[in-house]
Amino acid sequence: MDNTVSENESHRQLGFIATLPSDIVLEIFSHLNQQDCLTSMAVCRDWYAAIPEYTRSIWKDLVFSERVARDHRRRELCLGSHVKNITIEPSEPGPVVEQELRTLIHKLLDWGCTQVESIDLYSCNTPHLDDCLDLLKLIAPHLTRLKLHQHGSKLDILHILYAFPDLTYLWCHTFYSNDYGRDAIIRPFDILDDYHSNVTQLRLDIMLTKAQKESILRKCPNLRSLVDTCKSIVNTDSKVNLDDLFAWCPRISFLQTTFYVAEEDPDYYIGDDKEGLHFLSIHDCYDVDQIGRHLTRNQDTLEYLRIRQDELSNDYSRVLGELHLQNLKSLTFSSICINADNLVALLNHCPVLEKLHLHSSRCLTVTSAAFQSIHPMQQLKSMEFHGIILEDGLSLLTVLGHFPLLEALTLNRMTLQLELPVCPESPSHLKRLELPYALWHVDSGVRQDTESAVANFLRYLTSNSKVEIIRLPNVSMMGRRSLLTIAMIPTLRTLEVDLDRTVQEEELLEFIRMLRETAIVSLILGNLYSLSFAVCVALTELLQLETFATNQFSFGGPITHINGDGLQHLLRKSPRLVQLKFYNNSEVENNGKKITTRDQLSALINEQVSQVDESYGVPPGHWDLAPDTHNSTQLHSIAIKRI
Repeated sequence: MDNTVSENESHRQLGFIATLPSDIVLEIFSHLNQQDCLTSMAVCRDWYAAIPEYTRSIWKDLVFSERVARDHRRRELCLGSHVKNITIEPSEPGPVVEQELRTLIHKLLDWGCTQVESIDLYSCNTPHLDDCLDLLKLIAPHLTRLKLHQHGSKLDILHILYAFPDLTYLWCHTFYSNDYGRDAIIRPFDILDDYHSNVTQLRLDIMLTKAQKESILRKCPNLRSLVDTCKSIVNTDSKVNLDDLFAWCPRISFLQTTFYVAEEDPDYYIGDDKEGLHFLSIHDCYDVDQIGRHLTRNQDTLEYLRIRQDELSNDYSRVLGELHLQNLKSLTFSSICINADNLVALLNHCPVLEKLHLHSSRCLTVTSAAFQSIHPMQQLKSMEFHGIILEDGLSLLTVLGHFPLLEALTLNRMTLQLELPVCPESPSHLKRLELPYALWHVDSGVRQDTESAVANFLRYLTSNSKVEIIRLPNVSMMGRRSLLTIAMIPTLRTLEVDLDRTVQEEELLEFIRMLRETAIVSLILGNLYSLSFAVCVALTELLQLETFATNQFSFGGPITHINGDGLQHLLRKSPRLVQLKFYNNSEVENNGKKITTRDQLSALINEQVSQVDESYGVPPGHWDLAPDTHNSTQLHSIAIKRI
């Protein structure tokens, strides 16, 4: 029987769709992607003509390159003035040169793309900025959003703003040079004397001098969001006075002048109904009193505050201790010099705080007396302490009692008092626990007492919660009792733990088998000295496992011996495993012979892999060595991925 579809049958199929109301037809086609549209146009002549009309909304966004321009069959019929957002990127490694950009722009013009509102231009190397802007104006006379990423020519920010008077968003990023001011130029332009830009969001990832920044900001009275992530901010000659900044740009609601790139979306903080400063992430190359003035002035509106300190002479205790941040939701201090009493005073004046991160290299010490004066923080969900000292026998679990809704807890490089509090209630909302480089402390100092205390501590911390992620890298005393305590958490999905040197293979097997009752997806075991055949078999019984890794923290540490037959078994029988990683000092042996080269290891891991064990439902596939696998006489680091 002929299985091909005749043209009449195609017409009948098209006729059926044509009988539906137009809004339903539009809804059907809205579930296609752009490639689906091009494929569907090949069905018949009627679909070839009709689909571009029904799928205009799908082509609102366009990623364009020289390669895409060459493959224009059917595509050009789908484009037109309804294309609003265009990303232009290189089709091959290297920048988009001026002639290539000119060709791409004229292609878009030929296809009717003349009302573009947003352009993302990646890796463009045009020697003259004006020529580039003139080309962009051909397709976007009313451009509102422009992103110049890794631009190769010097940028004149003011001329960009003037060339596109409707521009509200501008992101400029160039290849960094070592000299301030060489990434940008400010040319004399008489007509700019009375000119003011409509831009509301400005991101500068370029090296600028203070004069260059000032000349730009003076022309942006409507600015709501300013992000300066460039390292030029640490140069005192390049910083703009905060008082001047807020005088020129009085409507700023989102201000970031640090290396740190915030994950938060500026749009949330710059809504039309929001007045005052809502987001501040700042480096302390500014004077403390100057920062303090603006914190005080905006303390009723601030929702996000992050301060990074480098100057040892700056003490924020007085400035921060006097603030009342009634709407603050996120607070991050990095290396801030502040005493415990003023920190407590600040926290007591942040009633809706949801995120608290304290990264201290100043040895911030919190005593029992100071801590007892903290009001219970009912809204706090995420807490991260780095290097904070808890004194006077202050127990971590006593600290947690003040944060009943805590979901994520990270304690980095801290000494933790393990005595359990009198109150038996444990955290009920905890989902993420990270204790990297933690040091345990019990009054007796006896190892056996410490091992028991660690197990009891973990049991207390997780018994009443639904923990999904536990990370304990470089944490000692993770013996059998502690491992089995962790393995009894049914919601556990991700675990990173360093095995104590006392853990025997039988105990490790017991631990892995207990993990079958969890939801484990990712497992990282540090200090695993032997990946034997028995351990590999036990790992295959973790039916949800996708990633398994071992970790040694130094090249001089013990070698992880990997059984070749066990490795093959693990790759063949694990139904969802997609990635294996063995970091530092790994050695693979197969039939008594060491595997020393990349080619030998590749042959081993793919030998007989095609013999799929259907009872495990393992999908057929091929395993490959990732680029970070060394091809040398000793395979120090091994990464294997399913492809």
